[in-house]
Amino acid sequence: MEILSFDEIVNSIPFEEVTHPETKETSIMTVHDQKRELASLARLISRGHAGYPLWDTSVKNEFEERLSDMYNGLTE
Repeated sequence: MEILSFDEIVNSIPFEEVTHPETKETSIMTVHDQKRELASLARLISRGHAGYPLWDTSVKNEFEERLSDMYNGLTE
């Protein structure tokens, strides 16, 4: 299993996949869909959240580490 860093996760999906069409599907998300959503969230926050560059370094590091762990399946 390849473990990706936060930056690799942010860059792991094409930009077009960030927006998803609304569906009426009620099935459980696949692992792939969950990873795509996490990567989209990471990208949105790191590139789109106006305050992200102002976050305290320790908060930013913890956020990036926790999101990376979730993406890589290292947390419960």
